[in-house]
Amino acid sequence: ERAKADKAADKRAHELSSGKHRMRQITCVWDSRLGTTGKDIGYMLRSQLKTGIKDQNKVCECLNTAQMLPVARSVTWRYHPPSDEPMGFRQNGLTADATDGIPYTIAYITGDEFVEMAWRDHVAATRAGYRRGEWDAPEPPGGFRCVIRAAKTLLGRDHVLCLLVTNINGACTTRERRDVRANRGEVGFSRAPVDMEVARIHTRWYHNVRLTVAPDASTAVEHVVNMHRAWAMKPYVKETTILDILGHNGARSTVAEQNALEAAFVAAKSVAPDGTAYESQDLDSQFASQNENLDAAGKRRRTKTPAQVWAAALMKIPRVAEKEAMAIVLKYPTMMSLMVAYEDPSLSESDKRKLLKGLDCVGTHRGAQVRKLGEVISARVYEMFRPRDSDDEGDQVIAPGE
Repeated sequence: ERAKADKAADKRAHELSSGKHRMRQITCVWDSRLGTTGKDIGYMLRSQLKTGIKDQNKVCECLNTAQMLPVARSVTWRYHPPSDEPMGFRQNGLTADATDGIPYTIAYITGDEFVEMAWRDHVAATRAGYRRGEWDAPEPPGGFRCVIRAAKTLLGRDHVLCLLVTNINGACTTRERRDVRANRGEVGFSRAPVDMEVARIHTRWYHNVRLTVAPDASTAVEHVVNMHRAWAMKPYVKETTILDILGHNGARSTVAEQNALEAAFVAAKSVAPDGTAYESQDLDSQFASQNENLDAAGKRRRTKTPAQVWAAALMKIPRVAEKEAMAIVLKYPTMMSLMVAYEDPSLSESDKRKLLKGLDCVGTHRGAQVRKLGEVISARVYEMFRPRDSDDEGDQVIAPGE
C-alpha cells in the first residue's frame, strides 16, 4: 500500500511539473466594469474564454471570473493549484486584492478615450508654456499621465501595465472631422500629441508601461485569450538562451568534432558557468558527475561538455562550419577567453575584427587540407561577442543573409 501511495504521489508530481494541468492552474480575472451584457467587451471575453482554446490536442475551457479590480476595465491572471472552478482574488473591501496574482495587467481603453487623454495633456502643457510635455508639466484630471500615475500607484512600480487600445487611427480621424465641422473648416485637433504618447510608451518613457493596439473589440478579446494561453504555458516553457537565439541554422556537432573538442578542452584552462576558473581536468571532473543522467527511456546518457556547447554556439553563426568552430575553440577554449581577448584595450577596433583571421582550419574528412580562417568570418564572430555597453538591449542581430 505504501508503494502504491508513493507511486501515485510521484505520478501527480510528474503531471504538475510537466504542465499537464496547466489550463486548470490559472484563472483569468477580469474587471466587472468591462460589462456583462450585449456587446460589452466583458461579455465577449467571457464567451470566448468559456468556448476554450486548443491545448495538448484537446479544447480546454479557460477558467475565468469577474471581480472589481483595482484598475478599472482591466484583466489580470492568478496561478493556483489544479482546479475545475475559477479561483479569483480575495476581497479587500469593494475591490479585489490582486497582490498574489501575476504582475501583469491589461487595461482596456477605447481609441476615443486614449485620444482624449493625450489631447488633455497637450492642451494643459501648451497653456503652461511647455511645448513637448516635460515631466514637470501640469497633469490635468483625466489626462494620460494622470491616469497612468494612478494605475501604477495602485499596482506598484514593478507591475507591468499593458494598455490595450482599439482603433487609435480611426479615433484621430473622427476627432479631426468633428473639429472641422465645429470650427467651420479650421482644424483645432492634431494627432501629433497622440503619436507622441504612443512613441513614448514604445520607447519605455513610462516605467513598465506597454501598449497593444487592436483594430476592434473582437481583436482585443482575441489578444487577451492569447495572453491567457501564454501565461498558462510560461511556467513550463524552457527559457530562451543565447544558444536558442543563435540556433537558426540548426547546426549539429559531429563525433569527430566532439573528439577534437575534448582534446582541446583537456589542454587548456576554462571557466565554469558560475565564473570560477578551473584547470581543465578539474573542470572535467566537476561536470563528470552531472554528465550522466537518465533519458526518457531510462537509459544513461552523457550530456555535452562546456567545450562542446561553446563550439555548437559558434556553429550557429552564419558561415561558421565545423572546421572554423574547431579552429576557434583550439585557440580560445571558452567563450569567456574569447570575450576577454576582445576587451584588450591595446587592440584597435580593426585588430579585434581580424583577431581570428589566419587560424588553421582543418576538415575532419580524409585528405582534408589546411586553410586559413578568413576575415569575414572573424568579423562575424566579433560582432556577436564584441564588448557592449551596459545599456545595450542586444538589438543588433546578425541575420542569416548578412
